[in-house]
Amino acid sequence: MKSYAGKLAVLTGGGSGIGRELVILLAAEGCSVAMCDLNGPAMEETRRRAMAVAKDGVRVTSHIADITDEAAVERFRDEVLAQHETDHVNLLFNNAGIFGAGSFLEDDRAAWERVYAVCWYGVYYPCRVFVPLVVAAEEGHVINTASVNALRATHGPGTPSTSYSAGKWAVRGFTEALIEDFKTHAPHVGVSLVMPGGVGTAIRANSQKIIDAASAEGKANSGTGHLRSYLVGMGVPVQDSPESTIQHLLTVQQSDVFAMPPPRAARQVLDGVLEGRWRIFIGIGAVELDAAVRAEPERIYDADAPSLINRDLLIGIMTLSSERFQPEEGGPADGLYEFHLDSTPIFGRVAGGRALFTRDCADKADVVVKAELPTFSALILKQEDLDSAIAKGQVTISGDKARVQQLLDAVRV
Repeated sequence: MKSYAGKLAVLTGGGSGIGRELVILLAAEGCSVAMCDLNGPAMEETRRRAMAVAKDGVRVTSHIADITDEAAVERFRDEVLAQHETDHVNLLFNNAGIFGAGSFLEDDRAAWERVYAVCWYGVYYPCRVFVPLVVAAEEGHVINTASVNALRATHGPGTPSTSYSAGKWAVRGFTEALIEDFKTHAPHVGVSLVMPGGVGTAIRANSQKIIDAASAEGKANSGTGHLRSYLVGMGVPVQDSPESTIQHLLTVQQSDVFAMPPPRAARQVLDGVLEGRWRIFIGIGAVELDAAVRAEPERIYDADAPSLINRDLLIGIMTLSSERFQPEEGGPADGLYEFHLDSTPIFGRVAGGRALFTRDCADKADVVVKAELPTFSALILKQEDLDSAIAKGQVTISGDKARVQQLLDAVRV
């Protein structure tokens, strides 16, 4: 596929996040879209934004459908065929997903199965229903979204992810198996597997509402509860922190420091499809985790192994960005810092007793810090001494080392 112009795409999960941005970008490129979601008002907002940039002749329709119900997906198909007056579909984006209810042993079974159903059957049923329409087109492409949890089936110590991971591994295996199936039986149809790492969507908050509704016993780890247990497992002492602090960290986690903005992630997905790539990694930490798993597959479930969304980066910067960071107003920590902790630099500006972190900055930094992720985490958590880390070659600093020390001292752990 060389262009989206004049095509028709079907997309699940169009009410928010990556799904919303895909709809907007597709419409801007001349592609009509039929999206489904459970949230009608959210889809209408997506439609409004998409039509504001849509090329002439583009149609964007919204449809309420529970993708875990095959009959509902069939009704969605019938609506698409009628409203778009078509007998084929060019693109199928299985984008919808929810997250949480991770423990097979401890979480409520209804919530566990709801997550699994959305993640797996929410891909399988739309494929059963819509793939024949994609095959009927002169050219087509199926895009299934899995997760980096399909590389490593946990988020870290103390934070199992059995439901979400099982569903996403199923999506990964199914999508990879379709490569040969399409080559053999429908060579004009392509397939891509999207593997997101950190993307700034509201998946945790949205998932918590769905899981709470599904949990008959009210016993399912999601949202802020999941984030709290994740941080405790990573050694961040938030066991007794108020809910407001965890909610603040949840908001910080969705910023562009830890998570790729959804418009950028959606753009990378669409570019990957046009390039004919069957694996499309998006989001912070995805490429690094894939490399780590391939390098040492026997260690990926060890407590100190690389984890999802750059575990150590998450600990360090989230702690810096949280209410526990208390620099002296007008003090020696003030300045612009450039941190090289993964493949994309992070900039931190400290001023007025506050810190603002971003991935994009045109200004020249006062101090440049290059560190290994575990070392930086240890420095933040007061488990490592800065001079010692420098002596061992784990940290290099260009600029005033004392300023970096003042920055570290301002973190209250």
